[in-house]
Amino acid sequence: TDPALTVLKARSADRDPTPEVLADIRAGLGLDDGPLRLLAHWLGGLPRGDAGRSWLSGQAVTPAVLQALGASLLLMAVAL
Repeated sequence: TDPALTVLKARSADRDPTPEVLADIRAGLGLDDGPLRLLAHWLGGLPRGDAGRSWLSGQAVTPAVLQALGASLLLMAVAL
């Protein structure tokens, strides 16, 4: 399955998946660079606290992860 098509359907289900639209999504997400380069870029941001951006919303991922981590830690503490 093409990740660009999946992202397009999640962002805007009524938009037609033309080659131009899919190419724009691939370029915007860095999918044209290949998986190893994408992984290296993501891993390079982790030491700076940058876990990247959501493919769907464009929001930074780190705050959402930290919020979920806080809730998980609280549940674990209560369970002990």
